Amino acid sequence: MDSNSDEQTELLRNIWNQMKDMDRSLRTEIKESSERLGDRITTEVASVRQELGGRIDRVAEELVATKQELGGRIDRLSGEVAGLKVEMHEVKGEISELRNDVHQTNLDMRAVKVATQLTVDLLVKIDARQASDLADVRERVARIEQHFGFPR
Repeated sequence: MDSNSDEQTELLRNIWNQMKDMDRSLRTEIKESSERLGDRITTEVASVRQELGGRIDRVAEELVATKQELGGRIDRLSGEVAGLKVEMHEVKGEISELRNDVHQTNLDMRAVKVATQLTVDLLVKIDARQASDLADVRERVARIEQHFGFPR
């Protein structure tokens, strides 16, 4: 049994050593795989960062260009609005002048109407007076003719 026991011990030792070698080998392989995987992850992350950095730079450039374009548009629109405000102010002034002109024209028309009415009234009075004067002169002429015996 002793020899059998020695063989078994030896066999167990060999198995144990093989297991330790396998463990070492597996640990080394796991460590190397982990390092390779870590390197691949680092490389991929760096690549993704670089790609994202490029995209971010392009988006930032587009944003700057868009801001400049919008700034230009805003400046142009501000100028147009300022011009429209000036034109609106001028139009308001012209409307005010037109209102004053219309008001003055209304006053002038009233004055002409009053003057025309006064003229008509005066002409009627003058005509009545002339008719009265003419009748008076005819009456006087008729009296003179009668008085001096002129034939009619």
